[in-house]
Amino acid sequence: MKMRDGAEPDREENTERLEQAVKCAEELSKRIQGLNTMLARGDFEEIKEILSEIKRLVMDLEKYLNMLDPV
Repeated sequence: MKMRDGAEPDREENTERLEQAVKCAEELSKRIQGLNTMLARGDFEEIKEILSEIKRLVMDLEKYLNMLDPV
């Protein structure tokens, strides 16, 4: 099977996008853990801030995943 021209750069771009998605997912996981801690403490101001960060991270993660080319 012959690879189309530019297939290698596409694969590299996909790899970079996947790495970005993984980093974003890891950060999202940390924020959710922080949210659980703040919920247990009842720190509602902090909860609002964390929820805002979680929302941004979910949107970023969706963007990165949508940019991935299907294999």
